[in-house]
Amino acid sequence: MALLVHHSFPDENELANGVAVIDRNSEWSRDINMVTQAGAVSVTNPQGGSVPEEVVVTMYSFGRYAQRIRQSNLVPLGATVMQWDDDCFALGELLVKVGEEFALTTGRDEFVLETEFKKLAPDGKLVVKQVREIPQADDTPSVILNVAQRSEGSRSRSRDTSHSMPRSFGCASGRHVSPAHESFLMGTQAQ
Repeated sequence: MALLVHHSFPDENELANGVAVIDRNSEWSRDINMVTQAGAVSVTNPQGGSVPEEVVVTMYSFGRYAQRIRQSNLVPLGATVMQWDDDCFALGELLVKVGEEFALTTGRDEFVLETEFKKLAPDGKLVVKQVREIPQADDTPSVILNVAQRSEGSRSRSRDTSHSMPRSFGCASGRHVSPAHESFLMGTQAQ
């Protein structure tokens, strides 16, 4: 069991709020996808047709770049929810520090984190409210013997022991995959 305790952020104090995903997949860059909405308008469950701002920030050791993917429909045309590009880079630097601390704590170099953040009045302070890891698919396929194939294999072995028992692989959807499709899922050519 876990307990999360944090400072309260009243809606009237929020200049902006959002969710950012930090993808730490290399030593020299950090990809950060930011989805932000004006004020306290929900990013994850928008109502009334509101559309959040989407920005991708890439932080390199030699520079940083921001690209707006989509504009929020709650700000005037051409305006941004976050102050362009100062807020994007300041939040990016803050999130890189969060990722560095996560790496030190877990001892892992590659991971994907999802964060919730706020931009608060009156001074525009950026605050990270929550951080959670997004589980990634394991690189090692799980081998699951299909029950029907096991019983079929047992019958065939009792008659003829020269046949190998068929196998199937589990995949993320929970379905079983035949050996013929194994090479496609594994990204290799069939032998």
